[in-house]
Amino acid sequence: MHVKTGSRSMKLIAAGICLTVVYLCLLICYNSLSYYSLTVNHPFIVEKAEIGKQFPWRLVLYIHIASGIVILLSSFTQFSRKIRSFYPQIHKYSGSVYFFAILYVLVPTGIFLSFSAKGGIWGSLGFMVQGVYTFAATWIAYQSLNEKNIEKHISWIIRSYAMILTAVTFRVLHIAFRYTPMDYITNYNLSIWGSTAINLICGEILIYLIQTKIKQKKENAK
Repeated sequence: MHVKTGSRSMKLIAAGICLTVVYLCLLICYNSLSYYSLTVNHPFIVEKAEIGKQFPWRLVLYIHIASGIVILLSSFTQFSRKIRSFYPQIHKYSGSVYFFAILYVLVPTGIFLSFSAKGGIWGSLGFMVQGVYTFAATWIAYQSLNEKNIEKHISWIIRSYAMILTAVTFRVLHIAFRYTPMDYITNYNLSIWGSTAINLICGEILIYLIQTKIKQKKENAK
């Protein structure tokens, strides 16, 4: 009875976390649409001063944001067990979109934009580290799928998605740190690096739990 109750509680907690993540992702997607007024009056673009007035830079920004929205939306189908089981083609096609958008659009445009990031060298370096790690994790996940190494694929796709979700964690930290005495730039940089560290740790914990569960199933099957 206690085991069943504990298992049910864990499932409810996991469901709550998933719903919160989905809600925050959708909120980011919705708020990101404000960039497509295609003017230089958006606060983020105004902050960039002269570079924000240059259309090529804004075009890269628009492409980067669009790819982020596509990735956040396509990723929902990747972690749904029901979709993987009953609608494998949806999982396959949305996964292809996820891989392509990260490797060929999000990361290249993100690296370009990181050179003009707020926070000086630490801000730029933080976004570059996120970009490089995201690319590497996504590429390894893709290669392991081609090798039909599903366990390895699961581990690396979780690491990839953990970096994608820094978009959520960064905003949560950035808002929370506003209630502290730290200045804006320190807040910004700490939010970048903090979101990276938190998501990496959470990703590794999830991977450990999944691998432990798989190992137990294999032992029980013997």
